[in-house]
Amino acid sequence: MSQLRTNSIVPVGGLQSGVTAGGVIQFQHYTNSTRTSLSTASNFILWSVGNFVKASSNSVLHITGQLVFADGEAYNMGPYWKIGASGNRYDGIIFTHYDSDTGSTSAIKVSWHIDAYYDTSATGSQAIEIGWSVANGVSARPGVTWNPNATDDARSRQFSSDVTIFEIGK
Repeated sequence: MSQLRTNSIVPVGGLQSGVTAGGVIQFQHYTNSTRTSLSTASNFILWSVGNFVKASSNSVLHITGQLVFADGEAYNMGPYWKIGASGNRYDGIIFTHYDSDTGSTSAIKVSWHIDAYYDTSATGSQAIEIGWSVANGVSARPGVTWNPNATDDARSRQFSSDVTIFEIGK
């Protein structure tokens, strides 16, 4: 049996000073727990998450997160994420739903899950945005409410949506 052992993998172009390939350079966590009634617009910026200051031109950004909705409506509506100049990205973002009380549309809980990478040499402040853009332009929304709470169901606590950005050395 063959074995490959190494203590370092270095890109052909080398590493910038202080950047370790595959190592986390920095990360930032963002939370939104504001209960929000949603628009039915075909294109909508749901959350202007904030700005991530990218330190190295020799790194990638990994975005991970989850968003919670109540009273599920449209499931095929083009959820997207955007970092800096990436444009709307539809990769690495999916939705799931759970009908907790059969026959009750108000009980359908929807969540979006994000797990994606953005490779750019740009450094500095990168604005983060999450929203939706319906391909055929009709009105849609993932649910009636984003970050539901006891107003939506007396048994509920306040839900929150979270996004974490990791900057990882190449």
